[in-house]
Amino acid sequence: SVALGNMEKGAVSYGTYASLTVISTESANSLFYTTVDFSGMNPTPAPFQPVPDLDSAGGFGSIPQFVVDPVSTRIFFSNSTGLWSAGFMEGTLTRLVEAAVSPSLLVKASTLYYTVGSELHFGTIAADTGALTEDEISPISVPGSASTALRCGPSDNHLYVFQQGSGIQRSLEPLDTLSDTTGFTTIALPPAKLAV
Repeated sequence: SVALGNMEKGAVSYGTYASLTVISTESANSLFYTTVDFSGMNPTPAPFQPVPDLDSAGGFGSIPQFVVDPVSTRIFFSNSTGLWSAGFMEGTLTRLVEAAVSPSLLVKASTLYYTVGSELHFGTIAADTGALTEDEISPISVPGSASTALRCGPSDNHLYVFQQGSGIQRSLEPLDTLSDTTGFTTIALPPAKLAV
C-alpha cells in the first residue's frame, strides 16, 4: 500500500488472493479501508470507504496512529479516552481500556502491546472476535517517561520503546519471553548537531 501526504497505513492479507489496506486522513471520517483483489492478471482495488464505526458519525476525528491485527483483522487505536478496537462491520467498536493510552501500539504474533505511562501492557488478541485478554504478568515497568513509539526489532525480536528526550529502551528478552522480571537497557541517542 502507498501513503500520500499525512496518512498512516496498514495492510494485511485478507483471504487467499486479497489484501486489506487501512489509511488515516485528516478528515471527518477517521479511517478508510479498501480491499485489493490479486486473483487476476492485474490487482483490482475496491473503492476506499470509511470504516463503519469510525466514519464522521463516530466523532473520533483524526486517528494518527493505529495497528491492524492480521489474524482477526481488527483495528486497534488509542486516544485520551482509552484503547479502542473496531472491525469492518457496523457495531463492532469496543473500548478495551479506559485510561490515557500512548498512541503508539504494536501487534506481533496476535499479541497487542501498548503503554500507559511507564507501564507496558500486553495481551492476546482472539482470532475470531478480536477480544483482548491481558497477559497474567502484564503490566511490566519500563524505565523512563511515557513512550512515543513501540517497535519490534526485525532481527532480534526485542521490544524497543522510544521515549522523547530520554533515548530508547531495549528489552533484555525477546517479546515472546517477556516476564515480570524483564529488564530494559537504555540506548543513548547521540546529541543533536546544530546546523551552522
